[in-house]
Amino acid sequence: MEVPLGEGIEGFHHLYIKEHLGGKASKATAGNVLFVGNVEYRINMTNEEIDEYLRLLFSRFGDIDNVYVSVIPANSTATSKHAHVEFSKKSSMKLALNASDSDYELAGKEVCEQFGVVVRKK
Repeated sequence: MEVPLGEGIEGFHHLYIKEHLGGKASKATAGNVLFVGNVEYRINMTNEEIDEYLRLLFSRFGDIDNVYVSVIPANSTATSKHAHVEFSKKSSMKLALNASDSDYELAGKEVCEQFGVVVRKK
């Protein structure tokens, strides 16, 4: 999925999304959880900012119960955070998963306004 970087800036932030089927999903949330990789829209985002960003991006598909953002230990070699977005309904997760990049256009504009890269005018 591609999210625009900001008005007047060419390029996109690429998110990797898939249905989470791992062992951490309980029977109650099975099929409701979306795995989102490469979630840092801009450098040094806090987990709270990532939570807000993902809720803004995915809430148009349905109610979100929880967003779990990874914590990277200081001694880790990992370079990118990931998250799990838990929807209230499986159908909402499926809508988000199957949406095309163009379906995310409006959400991308809102994300740009709130979290986009600020371009300084000369």
